[in-house]
Amino acid sequence: MREPNDAELVSAASHGNREAYASLVRRHASRVYAVCLAMLHDPDDSQDAAQDVLIKGLEKIHSLRDGNQFAMWITRIAQNHCRDHWRTQKRRDELLHKHSQETSVASESSTPDLSDALARLPDKYRLPLMLYYFDGQSIDNLAKALDISRAGVGSRLARARHALRRLLEKSHG
Repeated sequence: MREPNDAELVSAASHGNREAYASLVRRHASRVYAVCLAMLHDPDDSQDAAQDVLIKGLEKIHSLRDGNQFAMWITRIAQNHCRDHWRTQKRRDELLHKHSQETSVASESSTPDLSDALARLPDKYRLPLMLYYFDGQSIDNLAKALDISRAGVGSRLARARHALRRLLEKSHG
């Protein structure tokens, strides 16, 4: 008995056959992991990313028009996911670096750390700030989650940064 090809497995998976998708995962998981490792350079992050990619593939399998293109399609999902992960990590690192530079001058005095200052922000500012910078959520996702406009998200982020800066400056004397 011959093994089904990717197109047959994609068709079955698109119609709810989870075993068909499991076969695709067994067939392509090492490729997805390799792409993630090549882009993220960290085995643990790459394993997590590969799992996320394969779950996203299951959720979006119905959108794949040509099942013969599954390998390319899942690889593209992996690349995009890793780029997003990298951008999120870069934003976090930049924010933390900027904060450490701003607070290193006043480190001798008793100052609250970033988490103390964040805790003092009103919820309507703290939540979008945390989700945007620390969870990597997009403006569009925040607008949907908070049920406000994109401009409203931008405004809250700007006000949150300003309030956070004031709290940190105030604590530095």
